[in-house]
Amino acid sequence: MDISSAEWIKHGITVLLLATALAWVYNAAQRHTLLPDPPHVVRYTREFLWGIVVGGWTFTAVLAVLAEMTAKDDDLGPAAGAVALFIALLLPLHLEAFRVRIVWDEQGMHTRSPWRRPRDIAFSEVVSCDYSSSMKWYRIRTRRQGIVRLHWLMQGIPELLAQLPCDAPPYPPEEGGWKPGKRGKG
Repeated sequence: MDISSAEWIKHGITVLLLATALAWVYNAAQRHTLLPDPPHVVRYTREFLWGIVVGGWTFTAVLAVLAEMTAKDDDLGPAAGAVALFIALLLPLHLEAFRVRIVWDEQGMHTRSPWRRPRDIAFSEVVSCDYSSSMKWYRIRTRRQGIVRLHWLMQGIPELLAQLPCDAPPYPPEEGGWKPGKRGKG
């Protein structure tokens, strides 16, 4: 076997291992969205969080080490740029995963996010709820406080949907669409 064939085999095995790992994270995260979280909390699943911390940051750290070990004088700038790009892509995802949280009680929802001010939203403020199949999130629309978005990888969604004073899409989401007017399973 010549060197180019060996390289293709090595790259193929790497791609297969990466695809298997990503499929496991996807399936584990989806499976755990159906488990209840501590009472009245909606947040990202532990598998998703571990995927960010272990997978994302470890990959970025390994990339930085490899770039430092293999880059020559003229390649140091582009190598550092590639590492900076991964950090720039991973940091917002990290903030989203670890800082977004919705706590709810009998009166309403209390949202926390790094992207906007904290909100206390009474359930009487909720006017509608739908599911965006393109963005993979539930949208709870309110009269004066904007939209609360819940990504389907968050845990505790069915319990919150059941509390809404309006029709809510089913959980897990149905591909092909849900029409307002029928109450979901959540």
